[in-house]
Amino acid sequence: MDNFTKILLPFACNGPASADEAKRAVCRWEKKTDTGAEQKSRLKWQPRRMGDGYLLESIADKLNEEGDESIGRAFALDPAVRRTLALPPDERTPVTLTARSGQTFLFRLGNIGLYLFETNVGFLEFEIFPEGGAAEYVECNYFFSELKDEHNVCSFVKKTREGEETVSFTVAKKAKELLSEVVGLRGFDRGSRLRFADCKPNLFGLYRCADEAEFNGNFLTLAKNNFKRSYRVRTDGDVFTEFENIACGATVNGCFDFLAPAAEQEKNGFMLHGFAENFASRYFYLYLLLLNERFTLLKRLDQLNAVDLRCNMHSDESIAEAQAQILRLNRKSAMLAARCDFDAVSSQENINRWYAYVKEKLCVRKLLAEIDGKYAVSERLVRLYADELESRRRQAEERAALKKSVSDLKLQILAFILANIVGSLSVYSSALSILEFLGVAPDSAWMALPAAVTALFFLWLAAETVLRVRELINTCKKRDAMSENNGKKEEKLFSEKTKEEGEKDA
Repeated sequence: MDNFTKILLPFACNGPASADEAKRAVCRWEKKTDTGAEQKSRLKWQPRRMGDGYLLESIADKLNEEGDESIGRAFALDPAVRRTLALPPDERTPVTLTARSGQTFLFRLGNIGLYLFETNVGFLEFEIFPEGGAAEYVECNYFFSELKDEHNVCSFVKKTREGEETVSFTVAKKAKELLSEVVGLRGFDRGSRLRFADCKPNLFGLYRCADEAEFNGNFLTLAKNNFKRSYRVRTDGDVFTEFENIACGATVNGCFDFLAPAAEQEKNGFMLHGFAENFASRYFYLYLLLLNERFTLLKRLDQLNAVDLRCNMHSDESIAEAQAQILRLNRKSAMLAARCDFDAVSSQENINRWYAYVKEKLCVRKLLAEIDGKYAVSERLVRLYADELESRRRQAEERAALKKSVSDLKLQILAFILANIVGSLSVYSSALSILEFLGVAPDSAWMALPAAVTALFFLWLAAETVLRVRELINTCKKRDAMSENNGKKEEKLFSEKTKEEGEKDA
């Protein structure tokens, strides 16, 4: 098996229909015949299976379309389509990478794959076979990790009827062409920059060392840190190894294995060959599964951060929408953990240990803990806002009742004042009419009775009016106090929200 590097460009897609679009994506070209030019078409992406072999059947089925609980789809670019896209026709064609630094590296371009997961995270794969020793392998991979840079140009010699022609291309342009038919795609990167140009490739590679000096060197250390030569760590640290002649390193940027030199007749030659075979296929699909987890969790963090929790100034509908968003995301994360988060992925314990090691290096557990923390904070805030909304509703009802009471009291006071005037005159007139009916002389002492009755009636109405005025004053004070308390409560709510967000960020 040759040394290889698989370059995985992550991207996000907006819907599961992208898998169907990938199936329907075709490439059309003209084929010259004796009768003229004939239009030909061919499917670009051919379905293929992932993860068979040593993986548990339940895991392998989840990585394939045929399973009832499939979580992934895999496609390979049809070899006949490569020519129409101005790509090297096969992996035997030598390709030259001219890096932005002016250095040149030789490699061959192998399989071009497409992986789509139900979580709407996908990966475009370019399989590279670099030439040269360990130093060239590491240095070349450094530029492979930034293949989207327009200054890193690939070129190969194409044979034509007229002779030979040099064809140049950049991976960024070819990647965009390949994904152009798959609808709803965008480059994925943590944060708000969801553009293709911001996607950082993940690299997965294997290198067979030519001698002990290469195996004992710091090439794995360089590979683990994105191939930067300035990086140095302890030689005995951060390396997964099951045997003394196998060394594997993993970070959020990639996963690499270096094999010690061993002739086939030596006792460990078969073991090295077997590990290389597993690493190239089954371990790779496990790495894809873990990458799907990682990038899905990063998407989930972005979605959680996008949930609008500044509801203290918003309506009931905004809080209800925030609650619904958090509930939907929580359910999705629970399903992801149930279907993609495994403790055992193989009947062989060494594969399970490697899986756990890479999961730790990809920070999957940390991301899950971070998401759980954000959910806890978000749920507390939503409950707090929901309680505040209920409080606002009750206060609104109380304010409406107080407002009605104030209005009623004002009308009562006005009625009592009018009653003082009109009622007093009416009582006095009625009393005079009664005395006249009884035949009382106008100059007798009984004529003082109407004035006394009228005065008593006036005093009673005046007392009632004063009581209503006092009640109105108290109601207005209560209304003003409620408004003031409501303002203080909103201020306290904002303070609590700020404190919660501070704890969340911490």
